Amino acid sequence: MLSVSAGTYTVTADHPYTDADSLTSIVVVAGQNTDNVDFELEINRANLVVFALDQYNNPLNGLDVEITGPEGILSGTIVDDVLVFENQPYGFYDGYAYMEGNDPEYAYDTLEMTDQDLVFYFLNVGIKDHSENNLGLDISPNPSGGNVKISLILEEAGMVSVKVYSQQGQMIKSVLEDQLTRGLYNLEWNGTNEEGNYVPAGMYVLVVRTPQGKSASVMIRK
Repeated sequence: MLSVSAGTYTVTADHPYTDADSLTSIVVVAGQNTDNVDFELEINRANLVVFALDQYNNPLNGLDVEITGPEGILSGTIVDDVLVFENQPYGFYDGYAYMEGNDPEYAYDTLEMTDQDLVFYFLNVGIKDHSENNLGLDISPNPSGGNVKISLILEEAGMVSVKVYSQQGQMIKSVLEDQLTRGLYNLEWNGTNEEGNYVPAGMYVLVVRTPQGKSASVMIRK
């Protein structure tokens, strides 16, 4: 309980992992408790937890990591199986981990309330081309000022989601979320958000999740 003098107040609550919320014209009467001072704080930050695993899911240590996120570049070394970057904003993150004797490993993820881990997998020694993915994903045209055609190949049936995110990790548009069979699928994003309004020019991230795995691609809207 907070004791204050009688009067009218503006009260603000915040937290390092949320936005702030203010209530105005809160009247405090001498000798009485003030009720209904309730705040709604939306969580929009979390700890980004980074792991590196070998092909047997054993943790790897001593790796240098460099990751790019909404607020810039994060770097550090994995020690005691984990590297934690505290108080990071929700959004898209990608980067590389470096292990002696191996080529750099690339990983990406969207930091959100339900997914706060970024994992690098060192499956083999040798060069791996991360410019391609096993989804046969193709986006055209890119950059685009109009409709964007998205094609993908499913080798396994199951739940598929295709979503467009802002650089800050806000979900802009759910293009698809459905159970699909194997085959080739041609989709389209018309440059609008969930409310049907056209989004401004800028960089967006297309995140595709399938039973085969996950892929993220940058799209430029002119």
